[in-house]
Amino acid sequence: MNINVLLNQASKNNSYLEKYATAGVILSGIDSESVEGNCLQLINILKDLIQKTKMPRLSTYGLKEEDFNKIVEKAAYRTNPADLTGEQASEIMRKRL
Repeated sequence: MNINVLLNQASKNNSYLEKYATAGVILSGIDSESVEGNCLQLINILKDLIQKTKMPRLSTYGLKEEDFNKIVEKAAYRTNPADLTGEQASEIMRKRL
């Protein structure tokens, strides 16, 4: 979600995208020759890692969708390079529920 939001705001967040792209190149060993392509490589690597490590779902820890609003209200996204809306933050949690 962060990378997709940053790609839509690319003019403001180019340095963050370049960092994600560099991570994609380092982890994949392949340079796709574009920031967007390398960011997409990173996304695919992370999805694969989640599956391989069998990362537990948030519901394993008792989280429910009705908890999302409270989490979003209390969360401070100061260290997040993407300006996520509450709905986007909820969508991230929903995908891992």
